[in-house]
This record gives sequence, C-alpha cells and structure tokens, in this order.
Amino acid sequence: MINRFKTGLLAASFMIACVTPVLTSFEDASDAVSTEDNAALQSSNVKPQISTVSEFRTAEIARLCQKLSVAPSALPVGVSHITAKGNKITVSVNAAHVVDHVGLTLFSDEMKSAGDRMTLNFLERYFLELRYPKQETVEYKLRDDNVKFLVGGPATAASITPDDAFSLQGDEKRQTASWTRGGKTILSLSFPTEYSLLSGEDKEEAEKLLENDLRSFAFNPPLPSDSVKPDINSLEPTTVPQYYILRGPTCYSKKVSSNLYYMQDNGGQLSLVADPTHLAESCANLMISTAVKGDYTLAVNQNIYGFNSKEFNVSLSRWIAFCKRNGCEMFFGLENISGGVVKGMVLAVNKSANYNHLLSVEIPVSVIDNGGGVIGAELYSYVPTHNISDLFVKIGKRNKR
Repeated sequence: MINRFKTGLLAASFMIACVTPVLTSFEDASDAVSTEDNAALQSSNVKPQISTVSEFRTAEIARLCQKLSVAPSALPVGVSHITAKGNKITVSVNAAHVVDHVGLTLFSDEMKSAGDRMTLNFLERYFLELRYPKQETVEYKLRDDNVKFLVGGPATAASITPDDAFSLQGDEKRQTASWTRGGKTILSLSFPTEYSLLSGEDKEEAEKLLENDLRSFAFNPPLPSDSVKPDINSLEPTTVPQYYILRGPTCYSKKVSSNLYYMQDNGGQLSLVADPTHLAESCANLMISTAVKGDYTLAVNQNIYGFNSKEFNVSLSRWIAFCKRNGCEMFFGLENISGGVVKGMVLAVNKSANYNHLLSVEIPVSVIDNGGGVIGAELYSYVPTHNISDLFVKIGKRNKR
C-alpha cells in the first residue's frame, strides 16, 4: 500500500483496552568486569560496620549483606564469588562502589551476560532471602510473593551449581525456572513476571533510583543497533518521492508504533527524517532512535509514588539508550500539533519484566528546526502493564482541561 506523508493532525483517536479514547495520532505517513575472589569471608563474632545505606542499592541488599557479614569495603568493583557463613555467594559492586546484587551463586557470569540478567539475579537473591527471611515465615513470604515450588524447595537451592542444566520458560504473566541434573528435574518454581519482585525494588525505590541510574549509565551515542541502515527493499515507499517507512510493531493501539521514517538523497543514501516540513515523522524518529543527529535535552518532571514529583534534565539519546539497554521497546504516538508545539506520548515497554515508562512530551517545532533544544516531558516510570490503561485515561482527562 502506498501511504502519503502528512504533517497535520488527523482526527483519529484510539482505544486502550476498551476505555475512553484519550489520544489522537497521525496516520502512517507518517557489565562490570568479573573477578574471582577466592578469599572466604567467614562469619565472626564481630559484625562489619555498615557506614551508610548508600553503599547498597536497596535496603534489602543491605540487610542481606549484614546477615552475611559482607562489607562493601572488602569487595572490588565488579562481580565477586565468595563464601560467607557457609554460603557460596555472588556479589556485584558497580563503578560507584555500590553493592547492586547479592545472592546464592546459581549461575556463571557468562550465562548472565548471554541471558536475562535481571531474572537470573532475582533467582539468586530470592533463594538467599528465603534462607534469611525477615520477620515473616518462609511460607508467608512465598504466599505473599505468589511464588510456587513445583519440584524441590528452598533447601534444594543449596545443592545447585552453575554446572546444572537450567531452563527458563514463561510469558508476560508468569515464568518457570527449572534445574536438571542427570536428566532429572531437581528444582523448579514458578513466579509472577513483576518488576518489583524481579528487581527487588518496590515502586517507590525504583522511581527514586531512576535518575541516578540514568546518570551512571555508560553510553556513547548512537546505539549500534540504531546505526544500522535498513535495506531499501525492506522499506515501504510513500507517495512523496524518496520518502520511506520502516514499519515496526504497534503498542496498545495501531496509532502508537515503533515506525521509523527515512528519506533517500540523490546519491542513494538513507537518513532518518528530521525536518519541520514532516513534523509527525520527525518527532517519531527523534523520540525512539538514538541515530537522529542533534543535541536534545529532556526536561523531566517525574511523578513519584505518594503524589510527589522531582525534576531533572537528561539527554534524549541517553534516555532512549537506557530504556533499550534495559530491554524496553520504544513507541511513539502523536496527540496533536498546535501553537508551534507537538504533543505526544512515548512508551518504553519492557515485556520481560512487565513494566512501562510513559513520557507525555511537548516538542517545540523550533527544536526540530534547529536540530536541538529542550523538550518538556512528564514521566510516569515503572508502570505495571495492567495499570497502563488507567494511566492513559488519567492523562487524557488532564489534557482536556
């Protein structure tokens, strides 16, 4: 089908899970280095002094390290495999000298590098939490977290090694982790696909950590994956000569997509559209690809749990790269173009951890025209997928005022 590029707003709206339409949209013309630490950290009568909780990513990691008598000052930056109180432990210390993971050693560093690091870290940490529970009983914790053992139990984890065969299966609702030895399943459990459970951070912790995570994220634009030019034969031509669409999947609605828009110069070279004569397409490219040239800044107003908010600035390319590197897929939907400002929504969707980042953005036309500038953004971070429809309704009502 031949599509026509349009820069004006089409009077189309979309439905999210059969709720009231809240947006209008344009037509489709529009790791740390691993180290081995063989020195055992044995338990003693004198517990190490933990100077500040800031040495740990979360309060739970601090609690577990204190239970194990593991002091951050004794660990190098990177991944260490140690013994603490008779437990084989994996501890990760990031470049800021903050402990960001502790758990039983169940997986090799190579397996984590090649797989779903968040889920594998969760399994290591969760078995350690079961060994050193808080005030609640193990049975209560399992029930509260909706974690179910199918084969074996918490004690079985003590015999698991990285040499045991491991499999992970599931979907956006639940996953099942299983270990086999000699062709026999020795341990298997199922758990919900929820970011708070997998990360070990509740929503408030995750939101407060986000800004620092963005700033400490190592990134040199553009992302290699964004730099790959598509083959001309994979693009859909439009009625505008030398303009093409690289179609991607949609999200929650056909009007919110990951489409990218290209133009071909007289020499046959393709580049992403980024000019004020094609505003809808330019904004879509700008908000979901790090390959758009220019110096763009997001002025973020982040909504925080408890009806609070915080403000910070971050480069747009860093935001996009951070989301993609953490397993999110990027989508853009146009709301309207009025008064020299393009309004739209940007979704960063993480299916494996079942959360969404949602940005409600206001992009001045001058930003596209000048190849750089400040973009206003209201951020709702780590939104569980089952709550996203309600958030669309909330934002839609607010924008109608």
